[in-house]
Amino acid sequence: MKGKEEIASLDNLGNDIIGLRKSIVSLSDKLSSLEVRIKRFEDQRDNKSEDLSQTGYSPSRFLESKKPASEREAILALAVHEEINNGGPLNKEDLEKLFFEAREPVPKNINSLINRNIEKGLFMQAKEKKNGMKAFHVTRLGMHYVDKRMPSGKAS
Repeated sequence: MKGKEEIASLDNLGNDIIGLRKSIVSLSDKLSSLEVRIKRFEDQRDNKSEDLSQTGYSPSRFLESKKPASEREAILALAVHEEINNGGPLNKEDLEKLFFEAREPVPKNINSLINRNIEKGLFMQAKEKKNGMKAFHVTRLGMHYVDKRMPSGKAS
């Protein structure tokens, strides 16, 4: 009887360890997202990043200021806006909501556009899914692209 109790105890311990590992991965993703946001705020404070100081703008005003040349750039700009203001990771559903908030039509091939941004190194896949869907973060390259390569006009 004692052997069965020890085995059951070890099984429970194993399940606890698996749960802890999942929690650590989740916390690691959140920490990475917070580090990106802190870096952006520090850059703003140090006046190194004028464009990304547009935090607090609505998605519509942020898009208006960035003037994306394609749907792929629009997705990137909205993702940057969301990560700066609310953190990440993001998924397809989040982007669809952002397009709706910006009063812009949602691209029909949004998954393809997300994948193209991943291929270009502007997004990276998150370690865990969000609401059962693949999730991603904007990379440093993606932040730089929106900050430096898209127009820097102020939103009106």
